[in-house]
Amino acid sequence: MTKVIRPGVVGAIYRRELLDVLRDRRTIFMMIIFPVVLYPLIGYVLMNLAMTIQEKKRMVVIINAEALPPEPALLAPEGNRFAANLFSRNPQDANLLEVSRAEKQSPWSDAAQRDRMLRERLADLVVIVPDDLTGQIATGKAGNLEYVYNSADDQGQMTFGKVQSVVEQWKQQILSKRLKADSKTAEYTQPVTTQVRDIATKKES
Repeated sequence: MTKVIRPGVVGAIYRRELLDVLRDRRTIFMMIIFPVVLYPLIGYVLMNLAMTIQEKKRMVVIINAEALPPEPALLAPEGNRFAANLFSRNPQDANLLEVSRAEKQSPWSDAAQRDRMLRERLADLVVIVPDDLTGQIATGKAGNLEYVYNSADDQGQMTFGKVQSVVEQWKQQILSKRLKADSKTAEYTQPVTTQVRDIATKKES
């Protein structure tokens, strides 16, 4: 025999269960009050922590900085930070990357000692400049910079990303200088451009 489910009985059971839940203050606190208070607090703490990490100064050791070309300059005149014009979005960010110049005969040039000092967080990133970098660039060839960092360290990973972005801006300046010397336009390096047309409306997006 098929039992008929009566809406009135279901409604009565639902109301009774709901009342039982509402009578339990602990349940109300855990389900409503606790999340409303805790989640915004967690978000606030994490946001401030992220901002603190972002604004913390980072140490970049550059080995053989003397081999860098004078123009365009990668470093500021005082040599203890990157050139401010390489920070297109916010030149003040140049103050968050502190640069220390190291000689080729320094402990930073020894791979074992360098790895140890990076793990001890004496620096967040090491950039190795080859002797022939200026000559390679002057003759239209590609020079080579070597980055050494610890990707398991969040600060090292973040520093690598920031320095890589700075060097990309520097490379663009070198390219612009080459194009000007060869009487080439900026489009010379981009033989094909693309255009994207999105038909989706704002509501659909």
